[in-house]
Amino acid sequence: PTNAAERSCDTGRMTASAGESVRTWRDQAACRGLNPDLWFPARETPQDYAPAKRVCADCPVRVECLEYALSLPMLLREGIFGGLSPKERQREARRRRAGSSLPRGQASR
Repeated sequence: PTNAAERSCDTGRMTASAGESVRTWRDQAACRGLNPDLWFPARETPQDYAPAKRVCADCPVRVECLEYALSLPMLLREGIFGGLSPKERQREARRRRAGSSLPRGQASR
């Protein structure tokens, strides 16, 4: 597992070649500045994930966060990303490998 600083949504700035700050989707995340332990509770139960999922529900970059987590296999095993638990992300990854790219219950825009 990673430490809380590595898991935080506050790591959303990248440095451009000229040393200037570049905005990323993480800069707009609803979790930015909140305690990362909320997304990585000691117990992994639906009740323990509920507070993080409430924050994610209204996040303007929830889709980007989910795509990020799905692109890194190590993130399929812990924490809430894009409003989904590890088991939910694992199911989503399997579903996508089977041929459908839209999360269940979402229509294309």
